[in-house]
Amino acid sequence: MMKRLASVGNVISFVPVLAIFPALACPSMFSQEFSVLYSFSGPAYAGNGSYADAALPGGLVAGPDGDFYGSAAGGYIGYGYPDGQGAIYRLSPPKEEGGKWTEEVIWRFDASKPEGADPVGVPVFDPEGNLYGVTQSGGGYSDCGSVFELSPPSKPGAAWTETTLHHFWPSAPTPENDACQPESGLIRGPEGTLYGTGYAGEEANNGTSVGDVFKLTPPAKKGGKWNYELIYQFPYPGLGGEWIDSGLTFGPGGLYGTALYGGDLGNGVAGCGVVFKLTSPAKEGDSWTKTDLYTAACRSSDPWGFATDVIFDKLGNLYGTSFYGGSDVNCGEGPGCGTVFELSPGAHGWTEKTLLAFHDERDGAVPCSSLLMDAKGNLYGTTCFGGGEGVCATYTDAPAGCGVVFKLAPPTVKDKAWTETVFHRFADGADGGKPAGALVLDKEGNFYGTAAISADDGGWGTVFKIKP
Repeated sequence: MMKRLASVGNVISFVPVLAIFPALACPSMFSQEFSVLYSFSGPAYAGNGSYADAALPGGLVAGPDGDFYGSAAGGYIGYGYPDGQGAIYRLSPPKEEGGKWTEEVIWRFDASKPEGADPVGVPVFDPEGNLYGVTQSGGGYSDCGSVFELSPPSKPGAAWTETTLHHFWPSAPTPENDACQPESGLIRGPEGTLYGTGYAGEEANNGTSVGDVFKLTPPAKKGGKWNYELIYQFPYPGLGGEWIDSGLTFGPGGLYGTALYGGDLGNGVAGCGVVFKLTSPAKEGDSWTKTDLYTAACRSSDPWGFATDVIFDKLGNLYGTSFYGGSDVNCGEGPGCGTVFELSPGAHGWTEKTLLAFHDERDGAVPCSSLLMDAKGNLYGTTCFGGGEGVCATYTDAPAGCGVVFKLAPPTVKDKAWTETVFHRFADGADGGKPAGALVLDKEGNFYGTAAISADDGGWGTVFKIKP
């Protein structure tokens, strides 16, 4: 079984993108300004009755007030949670040029309450400034997490208010009625409807499901109960795909997502991951329809093992990353160190093209955040390992390095190779390592992201900025 990475959710995403496929030229390097905006101090007791800091950050989202907000899987130690039960934090820019960024934990999770613990993914805001997200554990007997809402205080300095919109409970009243353990954040539709995925199924649902997709519809009146609906379950044993690590993306005619493993290659042969589409029913009460756009064939040359969100360009082409595949290089879990791929729609289905195959020390390995595309069609992303700097994985044949931030530029001539540029190689020093959080791009072209670990302040992660 593959070693699972801490999830990160969907934000303005970018993905590890490295150039050159099929060409094997070395990635270009150019000067950028890399800086650490904040280093997390983690769940150690702060003294004087004060609570600990957040730890192990996920992705960022820009809030309506201009501050950054994010989830952190650790911080605020509780029973059975040595790294902490998780938090939501706010990071505010300095009031004067050259000043320090200010971090504030706005909510600390308690696994013994319905809200659960271990928040994952990128939070999402509504127009009123309310923040929505998911936890993946805790919340009572089921230990499956929840969907929560955080409402800002009416007065500056007052506390945020948490409301648990849904507590995942797959064991009652029937084994099939709920999702469990989301690994990615939510997306919000124009009417305020929230959509998300559940990773677990087999253990929590007694073997009936290996992944779930759910929908939460807001009440007609403020303060009413949200309506929860399980809109699709991936059936065991996984020929339709299994283990849903990614979140969902709105695309042409429906919702799009990926399954880490599984898929049907025909004659009962299981694949190595699926890119799928879910289409809403024409009539109320009918079932959603799932269509598999691409099933990985478990070949070393192909993308396989999908765990990040997909994105679209203006022409309807889909882009994503895979944990593995792309070459015969062994990155510890099988052939290949991961890819950036494109799926293009056509009259006879979708056609896959590998835009970049990662090669460990040279340009990273195991892309672990969603991709970001700018107005010029450039792709950006991160890998959690590789790049040749530092040691962040110690298992057999582990990639050398603590990850990279990269850019992948489209060719100026059709069918030529995309061009890769490595912006930064993480060394697990003050800069951090395992940059699993999706990137954010501001109006000035600066990139912001998170690294899940760091050497400073006990190794609890950083928020960084890259100025190209």
